[in-house]
Amino acid sequence: SFPTRRSFDLLYHGPFPAIVWLFLKTYLREFSMSFLSLVMLVINLFLLYLLLRKISIMAAFEEKKAIWARYVILVVYGLGIPYFLPGKMFVYETSITFGSTFMLAAQLLFLEYVRESAKAKLLKKEAIILFFTGLFISFAFLSRINLLLGFIPFVGFFIWNEWTINKEKIRDFVGSWFLFTCFMLPICISLVCFGFYNVARFGNPVDFGVKHLITSSDDDNARLKTGKATSIHYGLLNVMQATILLPYFDTKPSYVNYTAPPWLVGPFPRLKNVEYGGSLFFSSPLLLLIFAVPIFWKK
Repeated sequence: SFPTRRSFDLLYHGPFPAIVWLFLKTYLREFSMSFLSLVMLVINLFLLYLLLRKISIMAAFEEKKAIWARYVILVVYGLGIPYFLPGKMFVYETSITFGSTFMLAAQLLFLEYVRESAKAKLLKKEAIILFFTGLFISFAFLSRINLLLGFIPFVGFFIWNEWTINKEKIRDFVGSWFLFTCFMLPICISLVCFGFYNVARFGNPVDFGVKHLITSSDDDNARLKTGKATSIHYGLLNVMQATILLPYFDTKPSYVNYTAPPWLVGPFPRLKNVEYGGSLFFSSPLLLLIFAVPIFWKK
């Protein structure tokens, strides 16, 4: 049996973490899912530090400011999601760990593509970098399907970068299209594989298991089964909840709190439980990078 008390979590999470664990379990018999999650978190922190280092070098920040900023952000990030996840180690947390780690790896590789494209020398090298960027994005959404949205900013920056290069007559459209194909190939293949995986489970390639989930709340159950959790109205409320809620601070735990408006927690179908109400601009360790911009800024 899968090592979690919430077996239904398997329904709406991708298969990649379980595949990796089963592979390691075959050859390393004492390799537990909890230990795998811990290893991935260590890799996660290491990748974040490399990402910050590459950004500071590419932007030519002052070395003394950059090194301190890297360590400060690394510690802040480490006290956020990675600090919370090792205490639980269920399937849900493992999928978050895998998804976050592979998205960081994809970002690191994508910056390498940007650096190489500025040289405009080896198209083959850029193609390989973009292929593995797409592969890591695939591993991310094969762990958590919502991370598929992460490829959108990658595509946006790719188009902007290639448009700039083409405008400067450094590369032609055919070369850019070749690179885009290399980037999208693993993503498309992974989506097809995910579709077959869903067909094998539920007979529908776009059924990711959410409506089959059993939760502890009758209201949540009804909301999921009737499809209200995926309605446009629900999505818009999520966007509002994630962007406009402002915090107030207290000297007692949990220190940072949010005033829940009536539309956030109300009659069925409710958006979230009151204890989960919070704006991602103050809840996400990654977005704390925004507050580090003044440290990097050069006159």
